[in-house]
Amino acid sequence: MRNTGGSVGIATVTTLLARGAQTHQAAMVSHLTPYDPAYQERLHQLAQGLATRGSSVVAEQQAYAGLYGTLVRQAMLLSYIDVFRLLAFLCLLCIPATLLFRRIKARAGPWRCIKN
Repeated sequence: MRNTGGSVGIATVTTLLARGAQTHQAAMVSHLTPYDPAYQERLHQLAQGLATRGSSVVAEQQAYAGLYGTLVRQAMLLSYIDVFRLLAFLCLLCIPATLLFRRIKARAGPWRCIKN
């Protein structure tokens, strides 16, 4: 049961991370438009920095890739934060549940006969 529960838990967390990253990415990409001055400025800065190493066309493509990579990392981070909060909430819900269990008294058995 422990192995099955662990496997289901890992699969659930992985699914929540993937879906959350996609959701955050979709929400954040709407702010990266060619009409946004901050986006254009950052793209231009990255392209200028990369143009010193090669052609300007390749530098612009690398700048787009760099911005997209930053977007993906930030979306993944937000997804991890969401899953962490969910797991923390579930752990807090489990604390009162421990008070509902009865305490089991240990029985004397053959392994209790030996005194240290």
